[in-house]
Amino acid sequence: MVSRNGLQDATITSYAYKLQCLKSQVRQISKERDKARLGLEKAERHCLQLSRELDKQYIALEHSQSKLKDVQTEMETKELLLQQAANHQAKLEADAQFLQGKQATLHGRLNFMMKENIQLQNKVVEMGEKLTASENLVLELQKEINLIVKDKLDQEEPHNPELLKHGKHFAEIVLEYERQCQVSYYEEEMELMRKNFEREKNSKECVEAEMSKVESKKKDLKETIAKAVTDVTKEQKCMQSLEVEPARVELQHTKNLCHPRQQLNQEGEELRAQCRNRGSIRGEQGWLLEENSLLKSQLGRLQQELREVKKYSRHDEKHKDKLSNEKVEELAEVAKVKELSRKGEVEVSHVNIKEGQLAHELLEHEDSHITSARSMQLQNQRLKEAEQLQGVEMATRLEYCQQHAACWSEMELLRQQLEASQEELLEAKVSLSVAQTQHALQLQQAKEQLNNVVPRKQFEQLQISLREEQSRVQQLQANLQQQAEQACRQLVRTQEERERLLQAAMEQAEGLQCDLRNAEAALADRTALLKDAQAQLSRNKLLIKDLHEENRGFAMALQAAEVKQKSIEKKNHMLEEQALALKKLIGKITPASLSA
Repeated sequence: MVSRNGLQDATITSYAYKLQCLKSQVRQISKERDKARLGLEKAERHCLQLSRELDKQYIALEHSQSKLKDVQTEMETKELLLQQAANHQAKLEADAQFLQGKQATLHGRLNFMMKENIQLQNKVVEMGEKLTASENLVLELQKEINLIVKDKLDQEEPHNPELLKHGKHFAEIVLEYERQCQVSYYEEEMELMRKNFEREKNSKECVEAEMSKVESKKKDLKETIAKAVTDVTKEQKCMQSLEVEPARVELQHTKNLCHPRQQLNQEGEELRAQCRNRGSIRGEQGWLLEENSLLKSQLGRLQQELREVKKYSRHDEKHKDKLSNEKVEELAEVAKVKELSRKGEVEVSHVNIKEGQLAHELLEHEDSHITSARSMQLQNQRLKEAEQLQGVEMATRLEYCQQHAACWSEMELLRQQLEASQEELLEAKVSLSVAQTQHALQLQQAKEQLNNVVPRKQFEQLQISLREEQSRVQQLQANLQQQAEQACRQLVRTQEERERLLQAAMEQAEGLQCDLRNAEAALADRTALLKDAQAQLSRNKLLIKDLHEENRGFAMALQAAEVKQKSIEKKNHMLEEQALALKKLIGKITPASLSA
């Protein structure tokens, strides 16, 4: 009996120890279950925060994409405006080249007119020499006539009516010839005046047409410049809005980051308080378990209860094996969840890094936009300067056209003066020819009438006529010399003024060409900046697409984690039900032992 009681006590103590071990294992499992729940709750909260942040980032990215599209459209419109400005500049260059060609042709015409004037001056000099020669001949003839008349007067009587008749007839012939010459001269003058009037009309019409074209071009340039200024103001406003928005996004991002940190700190404090409460509860549970162990030592006296306890212990061992297996599975799943959470944290860190890169790229893009805005301001200033230069050029062109018209009028006056001088030369030639013919006739008459006596009155009249003709010839020669000198001076002055105007026009054309080259270089720089901005925008689009794909991967991973979490929750619920069943069994066992 004693040996049996000892065996029973030993078996009871062994079963009690096993029960304590099972209870400790159940406690450990419950602790691990609580830890797993807390980890899952934290993971869920973190996933929710990540999803919210991703949604906010996605909304911000969509907003930035819309703004980037607007900026692209504005840049395209600006490129079109720049192309139009380049086309206008090309047209202006073509007009400048055309005007330069006109200037060259006018310069050639002026040179040709100068050559003609020089030829006319040479002709005037030749005619003067001929006049001097004719005057010398007239003087020689007059001397011969004087000698002949003196000889005849010494020989014969001073009265002959036939000579008077011949003189009157000869004077009438000379007057008719002079009248015919004057009529032809006036007819030629009328024709020349008509031709000059027609030329002036044509030149005025051409100048008016050119002025109308220049005014229309000036109006078009003003309109294009006004449009460019309005576009630049719009772009500056858009750039200011883009500068304000990144700062606002950064503030929201910092607020969002600070808010999750505060939540995590609060959750950590709550978990610490729960751990403290659980520590006190665990102390109470240990004291109760000690009391239960004492009671169970008293319960070990009954064999029937021991047999039942053996049965239950076997069942508990089986259940323990199952629980251990489930525990291993749960630990593996918890490890997987931890790995997933770590991966999520790593991916979140990558996302944050990419967000920082995108923010840096946005700042660079903003800097590029600021530089582009500054370049646009410089281009606007250059366009204004070009407009001012164009206005100055237009004024110089108008002055040049006016000076050109004045030069044409001066040239026409010089031509008229030259024609008048030529006509006077013709008159002088005619008068000389008439005088020569008169002298020849007089010589012939004198030779024929050597035997006749020349009266003194006729001789005196002939001398007076010769003196008058000589004085006229001298006056004509002096007038021709004065007119030739004046024409030479005027031609020299006009040539100097023309050369000065041409030099000023060439300098202005060179300055305009330099301005156009600078504008082209600025436009090339602007196009390069626009191309760089477009490349950056395409890169940002690719990065945004990559982020969308990563967000989709995160969403899939979160869905898988949620599914696993639900399965773990189901298993935990099953474990809780089993633990409740064990507690009920223990509750049934304890009153029986107490009653015993």
